[in-house]
Amino acid sequence: MIRRDQYLNKLVSFKDKDLIKIVTGIRRCGKSTLLELFREYLLDNGVDEGQIIAINFENVEYNHLLDFMELHKYVKEKVQKGKKNYIFFDEIQNVPSFEKARI
Repeated sequence: MIRRDQYLNKLVSFKDKDLIKIVTGIRRCGKSTLLELFREYLLDNGVDEGQIIAINFENVEYNHLLDFMELHKYVKEKVQKGKKNYIFFDEIQNVPSFEKARI
Protein backbone atom coordinates (compact mmCIF):
# COMPACT_ATOMS: atom_id res chain seq x y z
CA MET A 1 0.00 0.00 0.00
CA ILE A 2 1.41 3.38 -1.00
CA ARG A 3 1.33 5.95 1.80
CA ARG A 4 -0.38 9.17 0.82
CA ASP A 5 0.66 11.29 3.77
CA GLN A 6 -0.17 14.66 2.21
CA TYR A 7 -3.77 13.62 1.52
CA LEU A 8 -4.09 11.71 4.77
CA ASN A 9 -2.91 14.74 6.75
CA LYS A 10 -5.52 16.86 5.00
CA LEU A 11 -8.26 14.43 6.07
CA VAL A 12 -6.87 14.30 9.60
CA SER A 13 -6.93 18.11 9.80
CA PHE A 14 -10.70 18.02 9.19
CA LYS A 15 -11.31 14.93 11.37
CA ASP A 16 -13.74 16.29 13.96
CA LYS A 17 -15.20 19.14 11.96
CA ASP A 18 -18.90 18.85 11.16
CA LEU A 19 -18.31 18.70 7.43
CA ILE A 20 -18.85 15.88 5.00
CA LYS A 21 -15.52 14.97 3.44
CA ILE A 22 -15.62 13.92 -0.20
CA VAL A 23 -12.62 12.31 -1.87
CA THR A 24 -12.69 12.59 -5.65
CA GLY A 25 -10.32 11.63 -8.41
CA ILE A 26 -9.93 9.57 -11.54
CA ARG A 27 -10.35 5.80 -11.37
CA ARG A 28 -7.50 3.84 -9.81
CA CYS A 29 -5.77 6.91 -8.32
CA GLY A 30 -5.87 5.69 -4.71
CA LYS A 31 -9.14 7.01 -3.25
CA SER A 32 -10.04 3.67 -1.65
CA THR A 33 -6.51 3.31 -0.31
CA LEU A 34 -6.74 6.77 1.22
CA LEU A 35 -10.00 5.83 2.95
CA GLU A 36 -8.36 2.69 4.34
CA LEU A 37 -5.37 4.70 5.58
CA PHE A 38 -7.72 7.14 7.31
CA ARG A 39 -9.64 4.26 8.87
CA GLU A 40 -6.35 2.83 10.19
CA TYR A 41 -5.41 6.27 11.52
CA LEU A 42 -8.70 6.47 13.42
CA LEU A 43 -8.23 3.02 14.93
CA ASP A 44 -4.64 3.80 15.91
CA ASN A 45 -5.81 6.99 17.61
CA GLY A 46 -8.45 5.67 19.96
CA VAL A 47 -11.55 5.38 17.79
CA ASP A 48 -13.39 2.13 18.49
CA GLU A 49 -13.97 -0.12 15.47
CA GLY A 50 -17.71 -0.03 16.20
CA GLN A 51 -17.72 3.71 15.54
CA ILE A 52 -16.59 3.16 11.95
CA ILE A 53 -19.03 2.09 9.26
CA ALA A 54 -17.20 1.31 6.01
CA ILE A 55 -19.06 0.15 2.91
CA ASN A 56 -17.62 -0.45 -0.56
CA PHE A 57 -20.58 -0.58 -2.92
CA GLU A 58 -18.57 -2.55 -5.48
CA ASN A 59 -18.29 -5.42 -2.98
CA VAL A 60 -21.02 -8.03 -3.60
CA GLU A 61 -21.33 -8.44 0.18
CA TYR A 62 -23.16 -5.10 0.23
CA ASN A 63 -25.46 -5.63 -2.78
CA HIS A 64 -28.49 -5.53 -0.49
CA LEU A 65 -27.56 -1.94 0.39
CA LEU A 66 -27.86 -0.72 -3.20
CA ASP A 67 -31.41 0.30 -2.27
CA PHE A 68 -31.29 3.63 -0.42
CA MET A 69 -33.94 2.54 2.09
CA GLU A 70 -31.92 -0.57 2.99
CA LEU A 71 -28.80 1.59 3.28
CA HIS A 72 -30.65 3.98 5.58
CA LYS A 73 -31.81 1.13 7.85
CA TYR A 74 -28.36 -0.48 7.91
CA VAL A 75 -26.53 2.70 8.88
CA LYS A 76 -29.19 3.67 11.42
CA GLU A 77 -28.76 0.28 13.14
CA LYS A 78 -24.95 0.53 13.16
CA VAL A 79 -24.58 4.11 14.41
CA GLN A 80 -23.48 4.28 18.04
CA LYS A 81 -25.59 6.88 19.76
CA GLY A 82 -23.76 9.38 21.95
CA LYS A 83 -20.45 8.79 20.15
CA LYS A 84 -18.75 10.27 17.12
CA ASN A 85 -19.31 7.92 14.18
CA TYR A 86 -17.27 7.76 11.00
CA ILE A 87 -19.03 6.57 7.85
CA PHE A 88 -17.05 5.64 4.74
CA PHE A 89 -18.96 5.08 1.50
CA ASP A 90 -16.79 3.91 -1.37
CA GLU A 91 -18.48 4.10 -4.80
CA ILE A 92 -21.66 5.60 -3.29
CA GLN A 93 -22.78 6.64 -6.79
CA ASN A 94 -23.78 2.98 -7.29
CA VAL A 95 -26.74 3.56 -4.94
CA PRO A 96 -29.60 5.28 -6.79
CA SER A 97 -30.98 8.20 -4.75
CA PHE A 98 -28.37 7.66 -2.02
CA GLU A 99 -28.82 11.25 -0.87
CA LYS A 100 -32.25 10.29 0.48
CA ALA A 101 -30.67 7.90 3.02
CA ARG A 102 -30.32 10.45 5.82
CA ILE A 103 -29.74 9.62 9.44
